[in-house]
Amino acid sequence: MLPFPNRLYGIAQFCFVANCSLLRNGSGRLRFKAFKLMSLASAFRTPDFRLLPARLVIGIFMAGFLAGLALLLGTPAARAQTGGEVSGIWLTQAGDAKVRVSKCGGGICGVIIWLKTPIDPATGNAQIDDKNPNPSLRKRPIVGLPLFSGMQPAGPNKWSGQIYNADDGGTYASNISVAGPDALRVEGCVGALCGGETWSRSTR
Repeated sequence: MLPFPNRLYGIAQFCFVANCSLLRNGSGRLRFKAFKLMSLASAFRTPDFRLLPARLVIGIFMAGFLAGLALLLGTPAARAQTGGEVSGIWLTQAGDAKVRVSKCGGGICGVIIWLKTPIDPATGNAQIDDKNPNPSLRKRPIVGLPLFSGMQPAGPNKWSGQIYNADDGGTYASNISVAGPDALRVEGCVGALCGGETWSRSTR
């Protein structure tokens, strides 16, 4: 049996939770009357969980458990587990090309399979790799063009190598990582400066 002051404290805390007050009726017995002056937050300051209703105690512990679980799922290790498969067809961020990425030679390869504008307006012919620094490659079509070279694993769901940019004919250091089930992060670097975009998973 709790000491009398603690029992009164427990009754008062119960009122904070149950939204009630203590009033005396004509017989001198205590009765409860609902009102909204007591805050639920006050109940959480009780120093003794034995003074709280069992359902409330369970609710408090469940809330703490769920909050901890949410923090755990927000950690990098947990987020890494949500990564998807790198293989597939990816739409560039600008939406102007689709690239088929597949595993090859212990790493990954990427080939352009679709262009939003497959015909060069200036020539009326299919787009070609006319900015390639190698003259012998300037007539190869953009559709079917390999983009990655030496793209080898550099960590979980991450690869490093080189990427070719047909817009300027340059080849750049590159990092590729799976950012989610339907997102692929593609970065190109010039020296210490890097920029990138996120490709989205697509269909044929």
